[in-house]
Amino acid sequence: MLYLHSNNILFQIPGLDQLSEDELYLHVGDPITNLLRRYDNLPLGSEAPEYYVTQCSMLFLCCDEVEKIQDPKIIITDFGEAFFAANHDREQLMTPTCLLPPEYFFHEPLGPKSDTWTLACTLFEILGKEKLFDS
Repeated sequence: MLYLHSNNILFQIPGLDQLSEDELYLHVGDPITNLLRRYDNLPLGSEAPEYYVTQCSMLFLCCDEVEKIQDPKIIITDFGEAFFAANHDREQLMTPTCLLPPEYFFHEPLGPKSDTWTLACTLFEILGKEKLFDS
């Protein structure tokens, strides 16, 4: 079982690593930073950063930019959750909550139909440019 989701799909653009920081920002926009805060509003510890940077999404490239991309590679990563369903009974999955299959919530065995569910939600997110379910 794989539990593929959009966080496991990387888009590698040849030559992107040759751009300067300013040139890269022209293509993907300036980094979006958010202040880090605790849910209980207590001060952050010295080990915590002040802010975090939101991941860049290539979905926001304009059409002109996308047309210039040649020979992109799609890389599927992070198979730490992959396992053979016949050999392993899972009680907890690290799949994002909004992608968990119904079988998980009803404590039913996970199998190929669970993979189909997660893949369908992922395809909807890729093609629809938004998540099917929000967590």
